[in-house]
Amino acid sequence: MGRYLGPLTKVSRRLGVFVGGSLKAFQKRNYPPGQHGRVQGRKVKLSDYAIRLQENRS
Repeated sequence: MGRYLGPLTKVSRRLGVFVGGSLKAFQKRNYPPGQHGRVQGRKVKLSDYAIRLQENRS
């Protein structure tokens, strides 16, 4: 497999755990990335398949 060379801060914000990138940017924006990241009261339950994919990528 290849090495992930994309934005690590975005991945950290998606997972909710700091895995790399800029710590300052992770602390400044403590919500998920994307167009609908700031919507409050919306916690999407991940499917079993999504959880397996996340484990596979890390």
